Amino acid sequence: MATNAADAGEEKKISLVVEFSCVPLSCPSFHNAVLFQKPFLPRERFCLRPCHEDDSDTDLIWNRACMLLSGGLEMLFSDERRHSLSIPAVNKDGKPANIAFLIDYLCENTMKDTRKELFVLDGHLRPGILALINDADWELEGEEAYEVRSGDNILFVSTLHGG
Repeated sequence: MATNAADAGEEKKISLVVEFSCVPLSCPSFHNAVLFQKPFLPRERFCLRPCHEDDSDTDLIWNRACMLLSGGLEMLFSDERRHSLSIPAVNKDGKPANIAFLIDYLCENTMKDTRKELFVLDGHLRPGILALINDADWELEGEEAYEVRSGDNILFVSTLHGG
């Protein structure tokens, strides 16, 4: 008899938040963050909380994500600022889902625009798009290797066009 989701053959998933935003290149907070290698926190925040705050077993099965887009990135995702989605907790190789997997998942399952190269370049997040994990620059968290956990807040900030 199956005692948990893995025994029942179900795919494990985790809860997290994914956001998209834009910041002007002239923003002093952004430049200070780059110069002093400190986390950049944009003033306007939207969905910085877990979509599902309960600690139920479903968090072991799905990465539940609320995704908010602005500043131009939303045009790649059906011109919608907010999305709710679920991603597998493990990749095709059975390894824990990481940011690289999340970015690929967003491109393959959420992005409706065919211009994938505006979000990723050579299989990686495009230069000029800042990624924050739980309000910290993703470089402090291991970039694409960071393993996504339930309740994580992920923010993508476009700096490509200067706001």
